[in-house]
Amino acid sequence: MDTPYHAPRSADEQTPSAETNAIVERIRGSKRMVEVPGVGHDMPYVYRAPDLWVQTVKQFLAQQVATLLRYSRIGLLRGVATVEG
Repeated sequence: MDTPYHAPRSADEQTPSAETNAIVERIRGSKRMVEVPGVGHDMPYVYRAPDLWVQTVKQFLAQQVATLLRYSRIGLLRGVATVEG
């Protein structure tokens, strides 16, 4: 599911938001862009917005797990290594 988030402006002086949005729109499949106000180019937003970072990573992992479970139910993961623990 595509759920991009577009902030009104970016602190990134090297890559304008319009350019970033154009790249994201060309990516196939599931994607989500999170633009954090006040965070510039090559500046990890985990330091500026740790709660947003944790929320974003959790949502991404939950989506990936749900997709794997859905594929495994319909037999699309035959021959794929599994981790048991």
